[in-house]
Amino acid sequence: MATERGVFTYEDYAALPDDGRRYEVLDVILSDVTIVQPDLVYVDPARAGIITRRAIEGAPTLAVEIISPSSPRIDRVTKRELYQQYRVPYYWIVDPDARSIEAYELAENAYRLVATASGAEPVSLPLFDDLAIVPESLWPAST
Repeated sequence: MATERGVFTYEDYAALPDDGRRYEVLDVILSDVTIVQPDLVYVDPARAGIITRRAIEGAPTLAVEIISPSSPRIDRVTKRELYQQYRVPYYWIVDPDARSIEAYELAENAYRLVATASGAEPVSLPLFDDLAIVPESLWPAST
């Protein structure tokens, strides 16, 4: 199963039991030993060849992570570094506590923050210039 160093291959992940535990494994295979599960993923039609019956095999066009109480460091540091290393062109972080979306674009092998969206005004984020997102509509209404 795992190598002596504790690195799993995709086949190792696929063989994990369905035992009720949460394993963050699915279907964006960046390399044989680097598999991630973004909360949302988008693959541009020009790159549709990376979508196979098994998984998305390669860098998607956009990876979106929604921060949860158990994942801020993973989403903001670990996954960001992986997406950057494997050249995912766009990376968004949705932060429910801050009620914001941070949009990053890969430039010169590093992500740069290109937009932060919050509030009730519609905004267009990089990659989807014709899509107006109202950030405030993503969060449950306060009671």
